[in-house]
Amino acid sequence: MISSPSQKTVKRVDFIDLLKAFSVFWIIFMHIHYDFDPGSMPNIVTYPYYLPILFFISGLFYKKNTFAQFALHKFQTLIIPFFGFWLIAACLYFLKGYFYNNQWDQSYCYLRVDGALWFLIALFIISVAYNFLCSRISSFMLILVSLLSLAASLTCMKFHMTSEQTFSLPVTQILYFFSFYALGHRMGKKLLSTSLRTKGLLLLLIIPICAINYGYFRYDIIRTIPWMEWQTLCALFFILFSFPLFQYLNRFRFLEPARYYGKNSLTLFALHMPFYALYFNGVFKDGIMMKGLFFIFFLFVVYCFALLGNRYFPIILGKPAA
Repeated sequence: MISSPSQKTVKRVDFIDLLKAFSVFWIIFMHIHYDFDPGSMPNIVTYPYYLPILFFISGLFYKKNTFAQFALHKFQTLIIPFFGFWLIAACLYFLKGYFYNNQWDQSYCYLRVDGALWFLIALFIISVAYNFLCSRISSFMLILVSLLSLAASLTCMKFHMTSEQTFSLPVTQILYFFSFYALGHRMGKKLLSTSLRTKGLLLLLIIPICAINYGYFRYDIIRTIPWMEWQTLCALFFILFSFPLFQYLNRFRFLEPARYYGKNSLTLFALHMPFYALYFNGVFKDGIMMKGLFFIFFLFVVYCFALLGNRYFPIILGKPAA
């Protein structure tokens, strides 16, 4: 995690890095399923729990500060990386258009050039807004604002009022994930310090998650509640389930490479869309072995980029000097 401007260092939590890596890999597999190789992944990768986890973790590491200092810090750690990765993605998409049809990609905008980058815009607005509200309204009112924000986002989803593939702000996503960010700040630290018995009980939450998803398309009574309302509840359950699970998995040292990608989750997140869009369909499409080789190639590129970036241009990776 990145320290606030008033801090020199902040202790990392290993299992959180592991959970971040898991969430971003889930996003990559979901995009492969939908965008790059439709139907090649199991349908489970489409369940929308990965982004709630990331926003919850961001809220968990929220550090209160004056509005000006907080906004400046978030500009350094989110908006500067947005423009840096936007330019990288723009170059890659330009090369794609040049080598494939000698034309500029007609779908060029910040959500299409690199579909991962809307996350940085949304997280910047959510975190700055949360900091602004924290110092001006009571905890009760903040909870109420979070619930109203969630309700508004679900209403927008019903009317297809999303901002995907446009140049507008991701308003629906901002409204939806604000509640998970707030929840992360309010209860995240409690999850880190739960007792062994509580961790065991939280692991049982996988049961209602499976029951809801199994029954939704089989029983009419469950479908009386819309899909996204159920999935929002499941996302909360999955977050509570994932914390003790990954605390347990963290003891396995062979997962150290995954922790590296968790520590550099922004790089992993931001590079996967342009790399897959540029290379996957044109070179590595045929055969499961070639697809696997491409994934390994992609991980190698991310590893090298993160290694060099952390050393020579950390500000692009959201890690300005303290």
